[in-house]
Amino acid sequence: MNLHETATTLLSYVFQSGFLLTVGLLLPYTLRLRHPRTLYVYWRTLLVAVLLLPLLPLDWLRQDSLPILRLDGMAVETVVVSALPESVPGLSWQLVILATAAVSLLGILRLLVGIAYLNRCRRQALPLVPTPESVSALKDLTAWSRSRPKIDEASPAKYNPVE
Repeated sequence: MNLHETATTLLSYVFQSGFLLTVGLLLPYTLRLRHPRTLYVYWRTLLVAVLLLPLLPLDWLRQDSLPILRLDGMAVETVVVSALPESVPGLSWQLVILATAAVSLLGILRLLVGIAYLNRCRRQALPLVPTPESVSALKDLTAWSRSRPKIDEASPAKYNPVE
């Protein structure tokens, strides 16, 4: 398998998976699926379909070879195949490090934007009026836990591991 066939196969897989994913993401909204269990089964099925369906062989659509055209005794197929490189050119380490740093910086930037957004939401928040019963009960519980008697060293209720 040469570079051309590998690139064609990889691009075909990417486009098929992308198309299946796009249709699959729009389908629950179109069908108005709202039940959580149904959506869970649907998303799992979509994941399997997106990952495995493009891997199925479609031999009836694939051509075995390029058409052969003879010009002055030379086959055009051999000229095209021999003009393609056999392997991918090597990437420099500087490019890989630069790409990794760029992706890392974008991730950190996204995190900082999220923290700034949460900080703004916290500053703009208003207290609940009136206080819900659950919050009042929680305040009573914390007040009780602070006022309970302390267990001294001589008490039989003190945790004493067996030695």
